[in-house]
Amino acid sequence: MGRDKATLEWQGLHLAVRVAGVLAAAGCEPVVQVGGSPATGLSVVADRFPGEGPLGGVLTALGASQHPLVAVVACDLPRLGAGTIIRLVDTLREQPDAGVVLADSGRPEPLCAVWRVAAALPVMVDRWGGGERSLVGLLADLVAVTVPVAPGEVLNANTPVDLEQAGNVSPMVEEISVQQLSERLGDGITLIDVREPDEYSAGHAPGAVLIPLGALLAGEASVEGPGPVYMICRSGARSRRACEVLTLQGLTTLNVAGGTMAWIASGFDTVEGMDPT
Repeated sequence: MGRDKATLEWQGLHLAVRVAGVLAAAGCEPVVQVGGSPATGLSVVADRFPGEGPLGGVLTALGASQHPLVAVVACDLPRLGAGTIIRLVDTLREQPDAGVVLADSGRPEPLCAVWRVAAALPVMVDRWGGGERSLVGLLADLVAVTVPVAPGEVLNANTPVDLEQAGNVSPMVEEISVQQLSERLGDGITLIDVREPDEYSAGHAPGAVLIPLGALLAGEASVEGPGPVYMICRSGARSRRACEVLTLQGLTTLNVAGGTMAWIASGFDTVEGMDPT
């Protein structure tokens, strides 16, 4: 095996594991690999239609799942974040007539999508039997909704050069609303407030842990855990910067759009003092 081929295969395994981690951080369970090498350590389901293209892989994934919603993501997306998957899932839940919600960074990406099995699987089976092999062609027969994502979020990395270029892309920051944050606070999430102590003491979201941005940038404090880590500040600017730093450190982050100002303006409970609870 040549050096370039060996390097590419190793990078492919690394990417597959990373994407699996993103799905897990977004709350997708279980994470299953369709076909490919078991060297990733993931649970593997044999591709029912090897060599027939990505539609066969998606059909395999939906047919093997016991869950009503299935996220299907290509394993070569080095810039993908858990926030994108969460947004796709939330959008599909909000759109009961939709069969699929797709990430869109200029064009819909059917290999970064969440599918409603009851609506999509029968159409897939029918179109497959009729000779359809294109995922894009299939979309015409489904109610498909797109969610805009940042350019490069679904950038495919098929060669070492692609991976190098992906590594040079500025970190992309996924955002959630304060409404979405309020729905997740009871799930034991990690919420970091990067304001100054006096700002934090004056009022913060319940459960928010204070780590001032300056301390984070100076390396005087760190954030542990696989993520996703939710970041909040006064208006969203400082927490966005914190997200960029933590993303470069390999963490999955979500920025709370509008920050504590939006939290208070929406009427959600706040806590005063230095106790995060």
